[in-house]
Amino acid sequence: MFEQIPSYFQINISFFVLLIVGFLSGLFAYYQYRRTIPPISKSLQIFLGIIRGSAFACILLLLFAPEITAIWQKTESGKLIIAIDKSASMGLMEKNQNRLSRALNIAGNIIDRTNNQVETVIYGFDTDTMHFQNLTMDTTRLGTNIDKSLSSILVTEKNATDLVLITDGNFSIGDNPLYSEYTNRINLFSIGIGDTLDMPDLMIAEVKSNRIVYQNRATQIQVYVMSRGIKTQRFTLSMKQGNRIFQAKELQLSGDGKISVVEFEVIPEKIGLNQYDFYLQTIPGEAITQNNYYTISMEVLKGKVEVGLLAAKPGYETKFLNQMLSDQDDIQLHMSVAIKKGKYFISNPDKFIDSLDVLILHDYPPSSQTDSRAGPFINRLNSRRIPALIILSENISNMQLESIKNFFPIKSIRYSEQIIETQIKPTIEGEILPVLSIFEDDETEEKFWSISPPIHYPYSDISFESPAKILLQTSKLLNNNNSGQPVLIAHETRGRKGILMLGSGFWRWHFLLSEDKIYRNSWQLMLKNLIRWLDTGSVDKNVILSASKKIFQVGDNIFLNTQVYDGSFKVVNDGLIRTNVSGPSVSFEIELNFLENGRYEGSFVPLVPGRYNIRSEAWRNNIKLGTDDIELVVTTVNREFLNTKQNHRFLKRLAEKTGGKYFDEDDAGDLINYLNLKPEIKRKSETMELWNRLPILLLIIFLLSLEWFIRKRKNLA
Repeated sequence: MFEQIPSYFQINISFFVLLIVGFLSGLFAYYQYRRTIPPISKSLQIFLGIIRGSAFACILLLLFAPEITAIWQKTESGKLIIAIDKSASMGLMEKNQNRLSRALNIAGNIIDRTNNQVETVIYGFDTDTMHFQNLTMDTTRLGTNIDKSLSSILVTEKNATDLVLITDGNFSIGDNPLYSEYTNRINLFSIGIGDTLDMPDLMIAEVKSNRIVYQNRATQIQVYVMSRGIKTQRFTLSMKQGNRIFQAKELQLSGDGKISVVEFEVIPEKIGLNQYDFYLQTIPGEAITQNNYYTISMEVLKGKVEVGLLAAKPGYETKFLNQMLSDQDDIQLHMSVAIKKGKYFISNPDKFIDSLDVLILHDYPPSSQTDSRAGPFINRLNSRRIPALIILSENISNMQLESIKNFFPIKSIRYSEQIIETQIKPTIEGEILPVLSIFEDDETEEKFWSISPPIHYPYSDISFESPAKILLQTSKLLNNNNSGQPVLIAHETRGRKGILMLGSGFWRWHFLLSEDKIYRNSWQLMLKNLIRWLDTGSVDKNVILSASKKIFQVGDNIFLNTQVYDGSFKVVNDGLIRTNVSGPSVSFEIELNFLENGRYEGSFVPLVPGRYNIRSEAWRNNIKLGTDDIELVVTTVNREFLNTKQNHRFLKRLAEKTGGKYFDEDDAGDLINYLNLKPEIKRKSETMELWNRLPILLLIIFLLSLEWFIRKRKNLA
């Protein structure tokens, strides 16, 4: 901070002008008071002359529009930032010392040679950035995000003069720093750590498989392996499940960095998450053994879901549902379309309803059927308590409404005279319940809902007998409803699940997005999600714990969401949420913070691969509302060790682009000659215009008044 008293002042009038003004003012005052009538004492003459001269000098100076500038000045030392990579790859041993230890020695030498001429700030980084008071840090199991780290440092240290980046130059996460904006804001000096040549190494580069597979069905797994810096020889690749070696294969690697693909086949028997570990034989003298193993997980679903589709009449929507479900390997579709007088087209539902896992009712039962025809059949379906997906796209009669109530607690629904065309979007509950998780990342999911084609929505004034979860709603508002009208509603009670879908035109999603590789199967995927959710899971849950996905890598930030309801399925906003995480050799509790509408969120970063069991309990007023459990799998970090040699070309380009310079370990001592170690002089100034300042006017008036008062008292002419 600057001192309150200015270091010095400046005025915009030259000394010659001030000399002339002073001479003329003194001459004028002498002329006025060289003789007075009546005569007065010499001291009074001088005093009145000074007053008259000062007032005249002020008036004369104002003609030159004077300005006075107050200047504060201080000397500050520069600020040097040292950013040190402490990610997993910096733990590699070279020259009888790991990379991080050598980086810390280099940083310590730089600090010693600056002789406190600059302020030094130390940061360590991996996937995140942390400020350190001294050079005491350890490597982590996390990846390297250079771009995020540099951006974070420069946002915090805006007055930095130089930045020294000490790293092996391999960023495994994030964007390429060469294309970031900060490269023009600071002089960056890079110091490369690590050997620039390939070390002897065997590795599993990648394992490819389907994340979702089906019980008792053969699944192919491709394992990509490679070797560097070794002679051609044979190695063993093993696939393990638990402590049992599942399969083992021999392969020959040449050591020239070419990738070989080894195929395995597995037939999963256990429903749920199945974990498989792959181990590649290690050799004496191998530089890195962390990349010799790889873990994958598959979510195994029940082999076939027996789905029955009952439609009220033939139509394009029914044909489209049939097309979307018939070609699915994990769905056995039975379809029946009602025609007049209780007869059916394609197949009679009496033949298959007893074997169904999930029932789809499309505008069913038809309004043409009387209570005597529809009633017994509906009662038979209801007695089996089959979870049902009910799709309504047109006006329904009271008889139809009463039949639908057997499967979903809808109280009333009114057909609108004006059918609107509107896009739809997920609600908060829709984001939590995994029914709508079509894509793996949130960004793709959010974009999908913004570009999804509109549907036709024909209803208004919808109410339910008991609380239900609205998952999708219209983007357009009806009847002064600030949250839109419900489109997809889920309900769980009395041991049964049900989903109600309102509107028509969903088939357009498939055709209008068919040319987009990412979104072309979105409607089909969502339909499968609805069926799978109806077929699995428990009901009557007051606590719903979920994560964005089920498979993570070491170092990923795992975000957990817990939705809490009371006994009446109303959201709980004042609950106490206790969430316990139990993983390999670790157990801890995390705090979930309240967001809105009964939703609580928290996160943790796993550092050890393996299975993590998570339980969330909800309490209110010392009363337990419920619990929920999920299981997640964390796989090993392999990307840090895919390319372990120093990326010196990248570090050179980054330094040159910012106006800095690249140094290798041996030449790092020369860096001190390029740093800006000179103290920086900072100035602050404030200018005041005197000619329009009230105090100056008051001073002139005071001087003239004082002179007039004294002359009056002395009776001067």
